[in-house]
Amino acid sequence: MIGTIHFAGNSVNCTVNTIIWEKLKHTLAPFFSFEEKNKIEKNTYHIIGIVSNETLNPLYSEFMSADLFVMHKGVGPYLIYGIRSKTNPKYVLNCKTNNIIFIDNKTITVYGHDDNSLFIDYHFIIREIISVLFESHGGFLCHASGCSINNEGMLILGPKMAGKTTMLLDLLLTFPDSKFLSNDLVYICIENDQLIAYNWPYFVNIRLGTLFYIDEKYGVTIKNDFKKEFPCYNKDFWKLDKKYTFDTSEFLKIIKKESIKKINVKKIYFPHINKDSSFEKVKIMYIETLLQQINTQIKPFHDPDHTNWLGLSIPNFDSYQTHYERLLAFLLEKIELNIINWSKFDYEQLSII
Repeated sequence: MIGTIHFAGNSVNCTVNTIIWEKLKHTLAPFFSFEEKNKIEKNTYHIIGIVSNETLNPLYSEFMSADLFVMHKGVGPYLIYGIRSKTNPKYVLNCKTNNIIFIDNKTITVYGHDDNSLFIDYHFIIREIISVLFESHGGFLCHASGCSINNEGMLILGPKMAGKTTMLLDLLLTFPDSKFLSNDLVYICIENDQLIAYNWPYFVNIRLGTLFYIDEKYGVTIKNDFKKEFPCYNKDFWKLDKKYTFDTSEFLKIIKKESIKKINVKKIYFPHINKDSSFEKVKIMYIETLLQQINTQIKPFHDPDHTNWLGLSIPNFDSYQTHYERLLAFLLEKIELNIINWSKFDYEQLSII
């Protein structure tokens, strides 16, 4: 079947069987919009998914025996073969699934052994393409959690283990009129002189300490069997990097919340773990400090190389980066910025938000 996936004004064409299409809708519907069509739109990326061992096995043998070489290890299990060029086709091998991806300009064909393995690569490539399209128009991916409360957009920014997910769940479970945007990654852009944050298709990851905290404070058991493995709470759980992963739709059903696809950002919180009780619980954060934190601790504004392995790149990267940072700094003057000083052992400080 033929369809188009839309995200924040960007589109990707898809040609794939009905099983994969329905699975994509199930996993990406909270984030993207889906449209079934009879023909492919011109001048847009087109991802073709083919499940056929009869096609893949000979191609794999020919591919592995050909005089090709690895140019770049890419992302995770993806290995690139062939000459890196904008005009020459490129092959990518997923060394875990042995699926092969053929890239020819804006047409990307994924050859899979079965529906499950094809879905993994197909899903990943859709996200990567839309990511590049979004960044090409000036947006950037940020390590943050987000929600809306009474139709007011809130972002929680911070490095790993700063407490973003814990604070997000506190807000969602405290305020009835709250909606979930994202747990770990958001795409930020400027629309009509407003700072806008879009959700991003990413699984919800929750650490062990947060599971115990939410269970004890709100009586909400996000994962039923985690206490079988850890029957007693220990404050050292906060230090563990043990995470449980949830499908976004499954997570929203558990906490009985709806999702929202984008928010107009009105408040930004930056959790800061500090056990010194003399520090203020909440203090104003200066724009220069926030921009520095984004650049050094959270994520650079743009990474023009992060999808080069797929033959995708962000045009005119250097020309717009400085301008966009200045515009972002101007818009941040309209937003309430706060540093939240809190220890993960002092839960009451979260209730002041």
